[in-house]
Amino acid sequence: MNNKKLKFYRLKPVRAIVLLTISILLLLIGYTDLFSNINVNIRSWFAIVGHSLLLFPLIEMVSFKNRVIYNSNFINITLNDWNSHRISLKEVSSIEFFDGILYVHLHTKPSHKIDIKSYIKTDIYRLMELFEQGQKSVLPS
Repeated sequence: MNNKKLKFYRLKPVRAIVLLTISILLLLIGYTDLFSNINVNIRSWFAIVGHSLLLFPLIEMVSFKNRVIYNSNFINITLNDWNSHRISLKEVSSIEFFDGILYVHLHTKPSHKIDIKSYIKTDIYRLMELFEQGQKSVLPS
């Protein structure tokens, strides 16, 4: 009976789910006030370990022959390697991510191309402008 459990645990998706569950529990202990009686330093260590463990489920799933495919009625996910992933949704035919550019392919319309790097940069510039405007409105004239 123990051999069956060990064989079951050798499956990469099972290990990934176990690690994901443990990391989420550690993050909950680290970041929420549910366990406020625990020392803050110990809670921060729980959060650090939880963040570290979050990487392992992804490594477990991607390391299996460098390709992972998940199919259901609503979503299809294909993880090829670290640079290209494909997600298919019901309304959207597919979402692809290559070299910092997000491609959204719809069933009825042409595909949309979103440059994530420039989008993040413009968002940061917008936030800086809003912050500067907020500081100017607070300062006495």
